[in-house]
Amino acid sequence: QDEGGSANPRYITREIKLAQPATSINIKVAISKPTNTDVDVYYKIKTADEDNYRKLDYVEFVKSEGYINYNGVGFRDFEFDVRELEEFSAFGIKLVMRTQNSSVVPKVTDLRIIALAK
Repeated sequence: QDEGGSANPRYITREIKLAQPATSINIKVAISKPTNTDVDVYYKIKTADEDNYRKLDYVEFVKSEGYINYNGVGFRDFEFDVRELEEFSAFGIKLVMRTQNSSVVPKVTDLRIIALAK
């Protein structure tokens, strides 16, 4: 599920290399999510120098109940967080915008990504 499909718009970061290893990722992003639309947020981590970053699999962030229950055209800030990962030296983020009607689409802005050490 690296680049994954061609039907949905995506935002995919390049490999983000860290000066110091981290074990957690925190994402804050403003999302406009009209009814019957969604934004899936994924991460992948590089835990060893010999890993081929492009071949690593993405893992979906767990969505909060507040996010799942939100349907609105105005932007609202949401947070996605994963902790206690295996120590990693590089990572990437992928956002996939999905809709059932191409004239009504989700939107994202103000993406902030933080990698945290223990």
